[in-house]
Amino acid sequence: MYKTFIFDCGNVLIGFSRDHLLDVYVGDNKEDRELVRNNVFPKWHFQDEGLSSKEYYEQVKNTLPERLWKSAYNIIFHWKEEVWPLPGIWELVRELKNKGIKLILLSNMPDTFTYDHDDIEVLKHFDELIFSFPLQFAKPDKRIFEYAINKCDLTPSDCIFIDDNIDNIKAGKEVGLNTYLFDPSHPEKFIDFVNNLE
Repeated sequence: MYKTFIFDCGNVLIGFSRDHLLDVYVGDNKEDRELVRNNVFPKWHFQDEGLSSKEYYEQVKNTLPERLWKSAYNIIFHWKEEVWPLPGIWELVRELKNKGIKLILLSNMPDTFTYDHDDIEVLKHFDELIFSFPLQFAKPDKRIFEYAINKCDLTPSDCIFIDDNIDNIKAGKEVGLNTYLFDPSHPEKFIDFVNNLE
């Protein structure tokens, strides 16, 4: 068993879907959905890399007709209200914690989540929460992995990094971490993987 598990958050600990956000905050109009999809999501990573959500919203507003400003606002500022626990993963996190495994969160996140995540119960079991927003660089930038390793005094070979993005996984390997590419449509595969480590 690894001494430290380093988890991503979105689509590893919590489910997140752009289509679901469009369903909730835009509706069925195909034109409106495409306008929001093409103007809100492609540069979302700017927030993860240090642009405030307020600044990002102002940028997005300029690309959309006024009728869609509220939809864009809700997606940018209220997306966190539309996430869900991935089946079995929160229970697995609790089991790992009870076994004395060190738990680190390493997540690309905007300020809206970085400073407001108390309602995500599973995060209370983590020893350290590392978000990209305050650092102003994000996965797969190797600097964020090196920051986590130094801050948490980790030996990379004793750790496993779990993420659903192949580019992030490759970056984790480059800094010496063991890795697991997580499939959010089949969380039970990761649960089986962990159970077989023992």
